[in-house]
Amino acid sequence: MSKEVGLTTEGEATRNDAAAHALELKSERRRRAIFILLAILGTTALLLGIRLGDPETIHRFAAQI
Repeated sequence: MSKEVGLTTEGEATRNDAAAHALELKSERRRRAIFILLAILGTTALLLGIRLGDPETIHRFAAQI
């Protein structure tokens, strides 16, 4: 016997909550992955000495690749 919650049953409401939570987790993972990638790129650029507006350094780095 299911209890009515608005227009959905209790089971449907639980499934909807679970789906919303899964989407929220997926979004958080994506946000965290992007942040980590940006941090890695920033650290790499800093360690390699590549600075914006210094094309000579960038060209030297590109020539090594």
